[in-house]
Amino acid sequence: MKRYILLIPAILIMAACSKKNNPAPARLTPSNANATDLVGKWTVITDTIFLKGSSQFNTKPVNDASYFTFEADGTGNLGTTSSGLEGLFNYTVNNGTLILTIPNPNGSTGVYATYSIYNITKSTLGLRLSNNNNTYEDAWLTK
Repeated sequence: MKRYILLIPAILIMAACSKKNNPAPARLTPSNANATDLVGKWTVITDTIFLKGSSQFNTKPVNDASYFTFEADGTGNLGTTSSGLEGLFNYTVNNGTLILTIPNPNGSTGVYATYSIYNITKSTLGLRLSNNNNTYEDAWLTK
């Protein structure tokens, strides 16, 4: 009987030390992507223009090393490494939409572009820009 009295606390201690299963992180998708997922430098690999209602219009490999750099504070820059030109922007990400706002030098809001994120992983990003009612442009980027 004394053996059982000593055995019960040992079993309780071992049960208290059991492994807890941590849930797996959610899979990254366009709808759950946020600004943190974009932080870093993304290089544009291809840029394709499509005519709505028809096939591919123009695909151009990007030879000038165009890139987007997203900072954690919601700012970034875009440019090309071959020309050294850069443009600063602010950005937000919400429900599969990336909005870039390029400030004017006089301090006013300036121009903005709204991209749909159609694909995202830790190292790839697919962005779609609707240019007007007849065309849209897809860009494929890697980190």
